[in-house]
Amino acid sequence: MKLKLVKDWPDWWRWHSTKALVLLGLLPTVWHEMPPEWKTMIPASWLQAASFIIMLLGILSRITLQKAPPGQQPILEESEVENNDSENKHQG
Repeated sequence: MKLKLVKDWPDWWRWHSTKALVLLGLLPTVWHEMPPEWKTMIPASWLQAASFIIMLLGILSRITLQKAPPGQQPILEESEVENNDSENKHQG
């Protein structure tokens, strides 16, 4: 199986799902670097809840259509060019 990049891969930083994954990756680091006094004020279960919510938002943003930035045309897949159906393009 050969890996293929999506056509709009240079815009990875605009995708909401990517932002959620980055936030999910940073959460443990932020928790680890917090002063112990702050950690005692925050229940540990909140870290688990926050992780789950961010994961859920990342999944939802991955399967929903994200609008192209103003002034930029959505990038069409080959099958969409034939059908001229840009509404089904996943950009998130």
